[in-house]
Amino acid sequence: MISPARGDEASELFDSLYGPGIKEVLASPESQDNLDLAAQMLKVAQESLDSPKLMALLCDGVYSVASKYSGGVATSVDAMALLAGQVPDQRVAAMEKSSLLLQKQYAVSQGDEKTKAGAAAIALLQELAEAQRASDQADGALRTMQKALQNAA
Repeated sequence: MISPARGDEASELFDSLYGPGIKEVLASPESQDNLDLAAQMLKVAQESLDSPKLMALLCDGVYSVASKYSGGVATSVDAMALLAGQVPDQRVAAMEKSSLLLQKQYAVSQGDEKTKAGAAAIALLQELAEAQRASDQADGALRTMQKALQNAA
């Protein structure tokens, strides 16, 4: 486990651990390299709950590395769920990122996968609308519920 890091220390630790790796995999044409790094970073994020700043950097890193690939949607959504659950001031933004991924997945899926992706997107949109409402973002909550209704139709 990584010891708790604060502020700039967390950024420095993140950069020292993953900066070169992220640059390398993003330059690689092999998606599996990116997905492997994202999975490793998510595991470290899950073990870094005592350092919210580091955990947030890791979760954002997972999203930036894995979200470009259909095989990275689940990892990206897991990272954003961890972030939303652990860092209240990033809850809405993390949920918005996940909802976009799930909506994209729904758009390109077929059959049972489309049904599953649609249900997941609707459930997250409903949760996002509630988080927005709780954060005094009534307009955002209304737009989010409209998206959920469109997806349900």
